[in-house]
Amino acid sequence: MSKSKFTRADCGCYADGALGHKYIRAQLARLVSEYVPNGVELMCALLGEMSDDASEEDEALELLQRECAADVCFEFRDGDLILSVCDDGEAY
Repeated sequence: MSKSKFTRADCGCYADGALGHKYIRAQLARLVSEYVPNGVELMCALLGEMSDDASEEDEALELLQRECAADVCFEFRDGDLILSVCDDGEAY
């Protein structure tokens, strides 16, 4: 069993929405490149033009969630990318 890469100790803001949506996507791309095996295609999609439904952002959150302990989760809150303790104590 592999160790979670993100735990309660890592909680905080990973991208400040005040710096713009493009910045948020670049930070997601950076996290994907660091933590998601074989995430090059998704990283490129995040750095490119946004799709109509921004599904690449949802995919990035889902893949990053797999690298989290069960009690923390990545989410967009008020435009920021946040790693926080899940409300119900479980990953979504």
